[in-house]
Amino acid sequence: IYKTDVSDQKHRPGLYIETKKPELFPGIEKDLKKELIRLKWYEHYKNIEVYKNKIGIANSPQRIILQTFSKKSLTLLHQEFGDHIPLCFLLWRGNESTDDLPDDQPETFLTWVNFAIDNGATIIGPSIDGEPNHYPNLLTAENLKILEKSKLHIHPYSFDTQEQLKKYGKNIQGVFSNKANEAIRFWE
Repeated sequence: IYKTDVSDQKHRPGLYIETKKPELFPGIEKDLKKELIRLKWYEHYKNIEVYKNKIGIANSPQRIILQTFSKKSLTLLHQEFGDHIPLCFLLWRGNESTDDLPDDQPETFLTWVNFAIDNGATIIGPSIDGEPNHYPNLLTAENLKILEKSKLHIHPYSFDTQEQLKKYGKNIQGVFSNKANEAIRFWE
């Protein structure tokens, strides 16, 4: 039974789905497509009421975005979905996986950006620094220049403070946040 959300602020976002640890779920890309088709989210747009001056992505072509840190999963998502659904390649600096950027060199960053483009990504998700997560900052001035030339949409993570939004907000097209109200307030 549907119940009206008494705290509804009239924003109508879409879905931003991540294949998290896809190596643990072989075939998740095919399963995801089957499920989106079954739920009629893949090919048929639901008519969701949107409101002026509010987020209204739910009825747009970007109402579903698929994201992954995994090179293999990005390749499989592109094979499965083609250009029908936007793909985001998430970037992380570390050494836990072959999908991690091994160093901070702009040449390495450019290699990962080119991989994203070659495998269907239209969005890139680099980590940013700041409280409370203290992630490695992959949205440096040098990397931002690379991204601007690439024409990829930039959706960094994870924005949790107004300070982060003020620092990076003018150069990006979307954000990942654990505090969505802060991000919405920034752009209102």
